[in-house]
Amino acid sequence: NLDKARAVVASQLNSKCLYVQSERPKLEFVVQEVCSLVCGSVVRSLVVDHHLLEHFDAAHCFLLLHDAQFSLSLYRQFCQYTHGLRSKLSKRDANNALIAAAASSTTARRFPFQLCLDALPSLDDSPNTSSRLQFVQPLRPLYRPKGPVGDIFRNTEKRYEALFHFIWPLEMSLLMISDRANAIRQTVARISRKIGNEFVKSLRLTSTLLSCCERVLLGFRIYIVEVVDQFFKRLRLWIDDAIDLDAIVEAHDNYLDGLSGAFFLKDEQEDIYGLIMSVLQIAHELSQHCLDIDKQVETALKKPRKEDGGDLSHVKATYLLVTQAKLQKIFLELYSRIKDLNKQQNSSAFNILLGILK
Repeated sequence: NLDKARAVVASQLNSKCLYVQSERPKLEFVVQEVCSLVCGSVVRSLVVDHHLLEHFDAAHCFLLLHDAQFSLSLYRQFCQYTHGLRSKLSKRDANNALIAAAASSTTARRFPFQLCLDALPSLDDSPNTSSRLQFVQPLRPLYRPKGPVGDIFRNTEKRYEALFHFIWPLEMSLLMISDRANAIRQTVARISRKIGNEFVKSLRLTSTLLSCCERVLLGFRIYIVEVVDQFFKRLRLWIDDAIDLDAIVEAHDNYLDGLSGAFFLKDEQEDIYGLIMSVLQIAHELSQHCLDIDKQVETALKKPRKEDGGDLSHVKATYLLVTQAKLQKIFLELYSRIKDLNKQQNSSAFNILLGILK
C-alpha cells in the first residue's frame, strides 16, 4: 500500500492538481486516495503485526469471563483465600487470586503474546465492607497490552471494569449456589432419620430456594454468553471494515456501548440492574444461611435425639418464607420489565430470560 501511495503521488501530484474536478480540486482526490492507502496499512499492521483481534479476544475471555476454566479457577482461589467464602477478601488477596487463575488457564497459552492482566495499583490488605460485593469490588482486573494496541484499551478500562463487575457476581453466585445445594442434599440424606421432620422441611425449602436462584441466574448467564458472542462477532466485522485507527476506536466503543446496554448498565435500565442485584443478595444470604445450618447440624448430631427436632427447632422458617415471597415478587417484576424492553428492542436474547422467568 505504501508503494501504491508513492506511485499515486509521483504520477498525479503536479501543478494541475489545483484544477477543479467534479466541483472539487483534483488535489483533494489525490490526498484522499493516499490517505486511504496509508491508513489501510496502519490497520493491517495493527491486525497482523500487533494481533489486534487476538487482544480483543483475550479481553473477551478474561474481562468478560468467556473462559469457563478461568472463572472456575478464580472462584476456587477465592474460596481458598476466604476459607470457603466465610471471611472477607482483601484487595491484595483478590489480585493474587486473579494472577493465579490467569496462570492456570490454558486459554492464555493460545495467544501469540504474554497476557497482561493487571490490577489497580492501590492494593492493600483491608477487606471490603459491602456484604453483597465483598468478593467482587476488591477484584479490579485491567487489560493492558503492550505496544500500539495498548492505546486502544487505555481509555476503556473503567468500562471493562463495569462489565466485569456485572458478570463476575453472577458467575460466582452460580458456583457458590451449586456448592451449597449439593451440601444441603447431602445433609438431608445424612440426618433425615436423626432429627425432627420440621427441620428437614426447612432444609428442603432452603434447597428449593437455592434452586430457584440458580435457575434464574443460570438464565442470565446464558443470556450474557449469547449477547457477548453477538457483539464480539459484530466487532470483528467492524474491524474488517475499518479504514483507519479512528474507525477501530469507534468500533471498540460501539462494542462496549452495546454490551453496557445489554447488561442493563444504562441509566434508564437501572431498575432491572437493581432487581438482578437483589437476586444476588438473596443468593448470598441463602448461602450464609446454609453455613449456619451446617454448624447447627454438627452441634445437634453430637447430642441425643429429641422428638421435637433437638436443638434445631429454632431454624429460621419465617426467614425462608419471607425470602420465598421476595423472590416471587422480584421474578415477576423482572419478567414484566424485560418483556417491555423486548417490545422496544425485539432481541432474540431476551427470549432466554423470558423463558426462565415465566
